[in-house]
Amino acid sequence: MFLINCPTCQSQHLVGYGAVRSFENSEHGPLMTFECPNGHEALWAARPEELAATQAA
Repeated sequence: MFLINCPTCQSQHLVGYGAVRSFENSEHGPLMTFECPNGHEALWAARPEELAATQAA
């Protein structure tokens, strides 16, 4: 189970493995795309500070 924050719903959801749409071990750490119970898709990063730094550059 994962506790995720959906940026579209602005709320937290407890979801299982079935909500995971993709998973990647990137150079910036693990990245997971998930679907919240309301159908919104969002990205979760294990190290969001590294991901944000590369997107800003």
